[in-house]
Amino acid sequence: MSASPRYAARLPRRSRRDGNTFTFALGSVGVVAVLSALGWWMFGGGSGDDTQEFLTSEVSQGAYDFVVIEQGNVESATNTDLRCQIKSRGGGGGSGGDRGGGGSLGGQSTTIMDVVPEGTIVKEGDIVVELDASSLLLEEQNQKIQVSNRESLLAQY
Repeated sequence: MSASPRYAARLPRRSRRDGNTFTFALGSVGVVAVLSALGWWMFGGGSGDDTQEFLTSEVSQGAYDFVVIEQGNVESATNTDLRCQIKSRGGGGGSGGDRGGGGSLGGQSTTIMDVVPEGTIVKEGDIVVELDASSLLLEEQNQKIQVSNRESLLAQY
């Protein structure tokens, strides 16, 4: 059963091109595989004696010394501000309006009694530094005496 010549032109023909495409793809995959194997053998996998020596050291516990040779500033990644809750009595000469005899500590400093050891993990609200409160208590007593004296002077008038 053969088709008439009129319809023979419309029937799909199997061309040689279909076979050439498959042969080309198969050959390309083969060439890539051969080049990959050759590269692996030449640059890395062929010799077994060229293993890399690693620098090793025995683990020890102690201080860590790291020397920085470069110039610049070193800053921490996260900073936390600590604020003192005691008002400054710095070198301004005292309380300003205190003319009536002593009691102001002026520019004196406060002694640090205790500090949390370095490396201690603290949370918000923890006490980090303990200051000597004796000078503050003495100043409080002097101010109470001044208030009492002024109240007695006011009562006399």
